[in-house]
Amino acid sequence: MGFGFSPPTEVGETIPANTEHAVSVTLPTWAANVAYEEGEAWVADKMTSGYPRFCIHFKIRELERWLEENYGRENESAMVFPSNGAAQRCREFIKRRQDTMAHPQIRVLQLATPKSAENGSAQAHVAVVFFPKELFPVAKQYWQHTGEGVSSRLAEYFLEQYTTANDAKDQSTYVEERFGRNLDVSRTEEAKGALRSRIAGHLCQHVDNVCADQIYLYPTGMTAINSAHRLSMAFNESDKNGLRSVCFGFPYTDTLKTLEKWGPGAIFYPRGTEQELNELESLLKSGTRIAALFCEFPSNPLLKSPNIVRISKMAKDHDFLVIVDDTVGNMSNISVLPWVDMTVSSLTKIFSGDCNVMAGALVLNHNGRHYTELKRIISAQFEDLFFALDALYLERNSRDFAQRSHRTNANAEAVVDLLRSRTDLVKEVYYPKGSDTQANYDQVKVSDGGYGGLLSVVFKNPEHASTFFDAINIAKGPSLGTNFTLACPYTIIAHFLELDFVESCGVDRNLVRISIGLEETKDLLERFERGLKACENS
Repeated sequence: MGFGFSPPTEVGETIPANTEHAVSVTLPTWAANVAYEEGEAWVADKMTSGYPRFCIHFKIRELERWLEENYGRENESAMVFPSNGAAQRCREFIKRRQDTMAHPQIRVLQLATPKSAENGSAQAHVAVVFFPKELFPVAKQYWQHTGEGVSSRLAEYFLEQYTTANDAKDQSTYVEERFGRNLDVSRTEEAKGALRSRIAGHLCQHVDNVCADQIYLYPTGMTAINSAHRLSMAFNESDKNGLRSVCFGFPYTDTLKTLEKWGPGAIFYPRGTEQELNELESLLKSGTRIAALFCEFPSNPLLKSPNIVRISKMAKDHDFLVIVDDTVGNMSNISVLPWVDMTVSSLTKIFSGDCNVMAGALVLNHNGRHYTELKRIISAQFEDLFFALDALYLERNSRDFAQRSHRTNANAEAVVDLLRSRTDLVKEVYYPKGSDTQANYDQVKVSDGGYGGLLSVVFKNPEHASTFFDAINIAKGPSLGTNFTLACPYTIIAHFLELDFVESCGVDRNLVRISIGLEETKDLLERFERGLKACENS
């Protein structure tokens, strides 16, 4: 898709089209995005899949129904996790966050598929949380914020072991294993080792002596962030009063929710400016202690780059951890690891590119002041929740990661130049290059790196946002870092119930976020010019 092909256009169609485990879903117009958020039937009834932490995949729902029918009690719902530890954390979250029942009955059931050495199959484990149906919205918060729920491939695999295989399963397998690249589950550990080594290899180009055992793989990027937060809380557990974390800069929505809903809470500096760093430094000098500072580099969706060098010095002076989400910048463009205690990344994005598998990573800085203690804690906490088949697909997808990243860098700069040239229509283009924080980005930009494939645009006339969005002939849905160009009305889709709040943080409610792909540059520019022409004619 995006290489001379038309993108999916039907509401609810998977992105990529005809991909059972797709990460994105088609919401082709501005009105469709608003209707999705408002739960209108003409959109909601077609959403059999979506971004996996927000929309529970139909294969997972099928497994949940099967579990409810076979193991559930009256008025119970089921939610499925890949380990007992994750299920127990969900159980405790529901008990702590719900306020409708004095003593809710919440139980955990562990199941495993039969052992088999045939056809490269592997034993799969799940842990099922059963809870009163009315508590589903609370359980769904845990599913969304942590990303620890089972993947759609794990749900499908588990069902296949308990039910009769059919032609539909065979067709799905054929489509996923197209081009003859069959994937053998028995090679899982090799695939995970290759992924850790691949990440270490990219990091070693700019940081000495990075080893694969510093790298931890997770089923989603949010699971990596959640794990980093649990790690920071355990690291600071000796403080009896509990230490809050700092969220510096406007982040992806679930990062702030994680810091707020677990532990003592968060101090939020929404704009990530030097002035806010001054305010934080004054707070620290007054005697306030913090557990950790979380930030994105650059941020999503405003593409702001915090002064990570200054933050690193402040962390040494005032003894707190620094945890950076480098997903948007990515390890082929920037090297932030030397300045922080750990990085977290969503491997779902450009590292994979194919938009058909979720994954995340946490990397410890082996030269960090607290490496030994952090390594001890994470070694005790870590669970391998990353399902075998997901690891195999990610390993295959990521083999040409660096080359794809370089191409999207070049395409993104061309699109940014086009949009910035239209000062008659465009109010602001958010992109690291040419921004007021480019100097911060350049401090950690690697010699052969670029400025990434993500940008956001705000129009002078707010009505032009929907006109432009509806007119551009590209894929339209959630996620980023795909091999094809993908756009969404980001504020609407991520913050629909808090638009006034996010605007107070500097994020325009009509912002259009665009993730640039690998298309031919000329073709790509023509697609965006079509959107600009529609604004001219409106």
